[in-house]
Amino acid sequence: MALLMNTTEIESALVNFERTYPELCERLLLPERTCENRSCHALRIGKNYDPDDTRRPAVLIIGGVHAREWGGPDIIVNFVGDVLRAYSHGKGLQYGDKII
Repeated sequence: MALLMNTTEIESALVNFERTYPELCERLLLPERTCENRSCHALRIGKNYDPDDTRRPAVLIIGGVHAREWGGPDIIVNFVGDVLRAYSHGKGLQYGDKII
């Protein structure tokens, strides 16, 4: 059975995405700390971000909110990697017989 990612591994993945795809994503420090007084980060994905453009559609994906939540953050980290690789290579995504 595979082990789930810990917080250090998840944070390392976000740093790696930001360094590998600086034109596509930015790691953001969230304003609130965890109950264990840890800082949290989010990853904004997109090109030409304009904070004043409120008409631009967006999607928020959250994982790891509940204790013992199966695979939440791991699934999101892997999905983000897939999205960034696909976009940077001008390709779509395929999971099984589903093509996006």
